[in-house]
Amino acid sequence: YTSNILNGVAHFEDTSLNKYIIGKESEAINKAESATALLVPFDILGVIRSVNPDIGAYQHSEDF
Repeated sequence: YTSNILNGVAHFEDTSLNKYIIGKESEAINKAESATALLVPFDILGVIRSVNPDIGAYQHSEDF
């Protein structure tokens, strides 16, 4: 497990409101495997994730 991110910055939108979209400061950005992302090309909100996919259920948001 050489690529694990331990104690990294998640930068979630608002965990108290269960908003787990990652923001532009997250260490999960562009860290998912492209081949795996092609199997599930859209995130949970329908955002395309086939190019530079992020780790997790959501692609990151530049809004925060």
